Amino acid sequence: MHLSKQSILRLRERGLYVGDHPFYPKNHSAYPSGYIVIKPAQTPGNSVPDYDSLFDDSEGIEQVTDAPTVKLCFSNGAWKIQVHEYIPGPGPGDFTQEFLTEEEAIAGIFHYFFEDSPHFRELLAAQADEE
Repeated sequence: MHLSKQSILRLRERGLYVGDHPFYPKNHSAYPSGYIVIKPAQTPGNSVPDYDSLFDDSEGIEQVTDAPTVKLCFSNGAWKIQVHEYIPGPGPGDFTQEFLTEEEAIAGIFHYFFEDSPHFRELLAAQADEE
């Protein structure tokens, strides 16, 4: 199942990057027809100090993100969002959440990037401990 144009627009209005079409193919084992949602460094919100990862936006322009990427897909009757930074993982701040509706999944993404997220706090605490 693909994201609605309305959800894509809502994500973009908050300053997040998401493609018009899924990033992952429909037969992908972990994220079938899945999207990646990225917070560019210039977008205010939760960020990790010294986290500079590059991505190409929809126009092919290289951008910087200062936060982990969220994967979003519909699988087995639920919308899922996931952050998986640690290999093999899961590690501090890694999570998977399931939602009944697309709107709830979008709200979960907003919570992660823009609100007091326990997953983001856990990641920041682990980063501070490593210093």
